[in-house]
Amino acid sequence: MAPTFLFLLALLPTLIAAYPQSTDLTPRSTVDGCETAGVFICEHVNWGGACTHSIACVGGAPDACTKLDGKASSIGPDKGFKCLFYKSDDCLDVPGPSGGVLDLRWPGTGNLFNVNGGNWNDIIRSYQCYQE
Repeated sequence: MAPTFLFLLALLPTLIAAYPQSTDLTPRSTVDGCETAGVFICEHVNWGGACTHSIACVGGAPDACTKLDGKASSIGPDKGFKCLFYKSDDCLDVPGPSGGVLDLRWPGTGNLFNVNGGNWNDIIRSYQCYQE
């Protein structure tokens, strides 16, 4: 048994070198055949109240637009993704002074009352995420 063990031990570096190495170790999930990203959403500031981790397809296609209930006070995209948040429920900017698009990256913000100079608390109705 000792010669077999020594043979396998000697062969180990060759096997490791031959094993394909991945350059990206980030886990990728798929839903309905699309790559997904998640967003952590809480109903109160500082990540309080009821919280969920919403999973949706990545990208700008209409089916990648995820609707929200307009009750978020803390939002954080998954690491490695940037997400655009909208006041409309169709991932489109609302024209006029009440419009705007909020661009967030991980870790997000625990207080949507004052982010990027504006109040986004309880008014986000949809979002889309993109891999960075």
